[in-house]
Amino acid sequence: MKTLVLAIDRDDDLGRKAGIGGPVVGREAVMNAAIALGLADPEDSDVNSLLAAVSTYDYLKKRGQDAEVAVITGTEEADVRADDKLVRQFERVLEEVGPDDVIVVTDGAEDEYVMPMITSRAKVRGLRRVFVRQSRNIESTYYLILKALSEEKVARKILAPFGLIFIAYALATFLYSILLGGGLESMGAGTFAISIIFLVIGLYAIEKAYRMRRTVASLYRRIREDILEAKISFVTTSIAALLLLVGLLTAVDAMKYGVELLHQFLIFLSALIPWVLFAVLVREAGRVFDVWLHGGELSRGFWIIMLFVVAAGIVFYGSVDYLQYVLGYKSPAAGLPILILILSGLGFMVMAAMLLRIVREEEDVETEDTEDVGGEVQGDIEEVLVLPSE
Repeated sequence: MKTLVLAIDRDDDLGRKAGIGGPVVGREAVMNAAIALGLADPEDSDVNSLLAAVSTYDYLKKRGQDAEVAVITGTEEADVRADDKLVRQFERVLEEVGPDDVIVVTDGAEDEYVMPMITSRAKVRGLRRVFVRQSRNIESTYYLILKALSEEKVARKILAPFGLIFIAYALATFLYSILLGGGLESMGAGTFAISIIFLVIGLYAIEKAYRMRRTVASLYRRIREDILEAKISFVTTSIAALLLLVGLLTAVDAMKYGVELLHQFLIFLSALIPWVLFAVLVREAGRVFDVWLHGGELSRGFWIIMLFVVAAGIVFYGSVDYLQYVLGYKSPAAGLPILILILSGLGFMVMAAMLLRIVREEEDVETEDTEDVGGEVQGDIEEVLVLPSE
């Protein structure tokens, strides 16, 4: 039985720092590589893994076992290309040494990413992890944390709450300064800097938790396609975004007429809702124009849904105004018109919901009829294809 003691250097410290390329085979060659790496960077943990590989080789030889020691190296990025390079070098070592089993020596969890590729090509007899005593388990813990955070479910549970807390703190600080402190000018330089830092950290955590880069990339592709296809919806979407921005600024400016914080918040909502509703209608108008221009067809439920959205906006707007009336922020004469507005919006919402239900039931019936017709046609075809029995 011949055993190969294999040291793994996935991030290629040996090549980058000592100028030695893999694979390195043989006790003397591995010792020279360890010394060269130790002289180049005495604090590198790969020095310990190389020496541990040599030590394991010596232990096997003392017990009279046939053994060989080797080192394989990856790339600086320690990514998929590094793994491919490690596999190619490992196959060369297997061809040269011809071992019956392998003992793998690593200095942390990062090198162990290639273990499945090692076990698929040779019988692994054992795994030896080498840690520097002053920093035991630090590297493995670091990579385990990174591995856990790469899972979307774990990232959302850990990063998302912290991101929301940081963002909420920054926004609360800005709103407090705007509403009660006389504007952003009243914030001190230190408070402003801390708020910006918290906002950036929060946004970064949210981006990592929900992979916002993919959303931005998908949005960019859609915008590019809309521009190439000359779709008017791109223009109307841009106008809708500007309307939202104008509405937000208008609502913030209207808050100065409030007598207290709750009143200011209700004024903000009351001023913002019409702009949001207008922006939605402008954007959907662009979609309707594109469907008409490019020969498409809108579903019957589209107009009903739009009616429901408008009715919901009316109800929400009226509810905010009615709350101001109840709290005494509006005159008693405004109560009846606001109540009529809310009731009319609710009526439109109920009507839209009933119409949408009817349309969907009709679509389900049409789908069932189509399936029945398809089944009858298939049955007729089968009858025609059946050969007469002998």
